[in-house]
Amino acid sequence: MQALLADYTEVWVPRAVVPLVQFADRVRAISSTGIDLMGLPGRERDIPPGLFDGFDSIVSWYGTQRPEFREAMPPHTEFRTALPIADCNIHAVEFFGGTGYPRIEVDAKPQGFIAVHPFSGSPKRTGRSSVSANFNFLTRFVTAFRPNRR
Repeated sequence: MQALLADYTEVWVPRAVVPLVQFADRVRAISSTGIDLMGLPGRERDIPPGLFDGFDSIVSWYGTQRPEFREAMPPHTEFRTALPIADCNIHAVEFFGGTGYPRIEVDAKPQGFIAVHPFSGSPKRTGRSSVSANFNFLTRFVTAFRPNRR
């Protein structure tokens, strides 16, 4: 995301991600902006007036699958794909690791462990067999805690 920096950069993200964005001039939770109401019938009055005033350009990964949202946004909005399409053939990690997807650089501090969550999604999205194989490989080098499978 830092590649999008301008003289003034404002980033709107889910509330839980706000503390991670440290490169922008201002960071706001999406839920605090009213943008999630864009394109919803009867909710126009709830959108703060002038919400997009002062922005020369807008890059959005939010609402890309909502045609009514896209139509309600200013014309100078560039929409980018936020999620893999349904018939995507690659692992989600590879999808999000590609260029053009939002990334937030954070300072990593070694904690002395590796956290792996091998059963966090569907086999189609996570490639469960490859994730499990990687997990099993890692256990030869680090202490691993296996989740209780119920």
